[in-house]
Amino acid sequence: MHLVEQYALSCGVKIDKPFIDVSYFPVSADKYITLHATNRIQSKTYDYYNDVIDLLYPYLEKNNIKIVQIGSKQEHGISKCVHHQGQTTIKQAAYIIKNSLLHLGTDSFSTHVASGFNKKIVTYIN
Repeated sequence: MHLVEQYALSCGVKIDKPFIDVSYFPVSADKYITLHATNRIQSKTYDYYNDVIDLLYPYLEKNNIKIVQIGSKQEHGISKCVHHQGQTTIKQAAYIIKNSLLHLGTDSFSTHVASGFNKKIVTYIN
């Protein structure tokens, strides 16, 4: 029996797909991927996002795809991104993720939100 099945059985609840509440946030791009580059746990933070973005950027630019960085206001900006760190609520960040083509980030809340929306995900797990 899977752990989630054990929890559901002991709590008397049904296993179902989670509902994620979103709130509109204006994004200036029609096509974009999301990036959440840091994690509160330092060992889960990937240090080479600038290098990754430098490799991806020519392809993304050719296809008119922007990179929207989300996260807290303390997070440093990654080059070539549209920066929304510290500008969104959790529901607004969920809206941005929901409308993205892909989510790139660390093992964090935003990655789990992307999974809830069945987004393609590239994540760093340490």
